[in-house]
Amino acid sequence: MKAIILASGNGLRFLPLSKTNPKPLTKLFGKSIIEHNLLSLKGIVDEVFIVIGYLGEKIKEAIGDNYNGIKITYVIDNEIIGTGNSARLAVAKIKDDKVIIMNGDDLYNREDVKALVQKCPSIAAKKVLNPSNFGIIIIEEGKVKEIEEKPDDPKSNLANIGLYCLPTSVFNEPISKSKRGEYEITDYVKNLNYIEASSWVPASYPWDLFSMVELLFKGLKFRKYGRIEIGVVIKGKVYIGKNSIIKSGSYIEGSVFIGDNCKIG
Repeated sequence: MKAIILASGNGLRFLPLSKTNPKPLTKLFGKSIIEHNLLSLKGIVDEVFIVIGYLGEKIKEAIGDNYNGIKITYVIDNEIIGTGNSARLAVAKIKDDKVIIMNGDDLYNREDVKALVQKCPSIAAKKVLNPSNFGIIIIEEGKVKEIEEKPDDPKSNLANIGLYCLPTSVFNEPISKSKRGEYEITDYVKNLNYIEASSWVPASYPWDLFSMVELLFKGLKFRKYGRIEIGVVIKGKVYIGKNSIIKSGSYIEGSVFIGDNCKIG
């Protein structure tokens, strides 16, 4: 199976962090956001098509043509005229009859991706407290009837989280530009199954990184890839990266993430 990661946007709302670095390359817990998403696809797909545009060469340099056994193919979208156009460009290179599509700058859960594939054609949704800030999924008779973009009077609290499993054939259908002048991937979404995602964090603004870190801490487990000297006290969930040294007399209480090549104490 194949997947598409949409990573061509210019990240204007993420400024100044996106001025010199594309948002999907923002690092959390030693890995970029897009790397976390690639790991969520490991064992599910054999190839990922990454759609790049703004500062796309940096993504190519960081990820390469193979990531943890997953073949990586790049699709260039310099127009940046909507997610629908980006997805269509990538689908044109795919021969499979269905494909996973996700945003490159949101954090997703691997188990949710697996559940999505089981119910394909499908879309993932998450209940939110402020539905007027999101594209809202309207369900009728167990199927997705429509998606309302940031409605003033939302009919549900199920947000579209930008994670889909779609037939590639739907991208043969013509769509028109939306009110904001873009081709929206949601215009290809018709009569789908849906799953409720267990977790999801979008990175729209710089301060959303705090929520991403909080989510990653929840899944943190004790891991020791570095060296711990005698006389160190460690409590709770602590990750110690490669070539890191925890010196004697140190006291560390989790949750704590220590990256590679660090010296503590």
